[in-house]
Amino acid sequence: MEVRRAKAVSKNLNCFFAHAKFIAEALNISESISTYYARHSWATIARNDCNVSKSDIAECLNHSTNTITDIYIKKDWKTIDNANKKVIDLKSVKNNRSNKQKRVKN
Repeated sequence: MEVRRAKAVSKNLNCFFAHAKFIAEALNISESISTYYARHSWATIARNDCNVSKSDIAECLNHSTNTITDIYIKKDWKTIDNANKKVIDLKSVKNNRSNKQKRVKN
């Protein structure tokens, strides 16, 4: 099974490079085309738009550790901003309740 899979991956990569070369020539791009941007874009889309776990992305990219995968994924600040907003909103609600209870007691 592994040999068959390796052959399929190799066939797909050869197909990718043939198409990439055709596109590059059509657009007059002289630099060599690689899978570099495709892999980085795929990892970023998988993580930030599809919520795929870093471990699954690492496996898909054949990385041995998430440390390598972290380099591929563009940081999505929306996730961090949303988490911070939730904490701030929760704290604000609790403070408002506490202040109302103090006013009622006085």
